[in-house]
Amino acid sequence: PTVAFDVEHFRINCTDFVAVANFRHESMFSIQSAVYLYAGPVSGFELFQAIDTHGARDWEYFRIGDTHFLAVANFKNDTDTFEVASVIY
Repeated sequence: PTVAFDVEHFRINCTDFVAVANFRHESMFSIQSAVYLYAGPVSGFELFQAIDTHGARDWEYFRIGDTHFLAVANFKNDTDTFEVASVIY
């Protein structure tokens, strides 16, 4: 099973999103985490974007002026390397 460590809700232009930080799937840490878009009460959340992550521990949404950012804190990759970059999108 996939283990998630964090869920981050954010809103851009009246649209709700949820980012899920997937930490690992079984013994693999280099997996995709997901950003879901809320499509309404009938459809619910739909996959908006899958993002390559490495043992993702946390998502943080922030805004500077009119520019929106989403940052992921990565922890480790599949080669047991803890020197993995965290990324701001």
